[in-house]
Amino acid sequence: VASSVDRLTASRKLTATQIAEINAAVAGTEKGRVIVTFLTVEWDAEEYAKQLVEVLKKCGFDAVLSDHLWVEMKPDGVFLTGTASTLPKAASAIQRAFAAAGIVLPVEPPGETAREVGAGPEDAVLVVSNRN
Repeated sequence: VASSVDRLTASRKLTATQIAEINAAVAGTEKGRVIVTFLTVEWDAEEYAKQLVEVLKKCGFDAVLSDHLWVEMKPDGVFLTGTASTLPKAASAIQRAFAAAGIVLPVEPPGETAREVGAGPEDAVLVVSNRN
């Protein structure tokens, strides 16, 4: 019960070890533009999204925080998306780097989220949604 409560009440954030693993995993890879957006009504999503932007910037990505206000978002969790049917190179690099840090970033098909934040065909969109 305690671990279930912690999972729902502890703020999502990357640890120093995960940040180092992400940085090491993207060293030497092609970087690009990443738009990070978050579910506005989820209590810890904004702070987590801001941390992700800073980590990605330090890794060399052109990362920006979207100011789009989301009150509902599907699916849950943290995921990648874009406007094209295949992931841009930046998104693939981010997915591999997060996997190296023990974080699974599923890919959602192109859709409303990427269009609403103004993503271009080569932009990756990293989404912080509801906890899952």
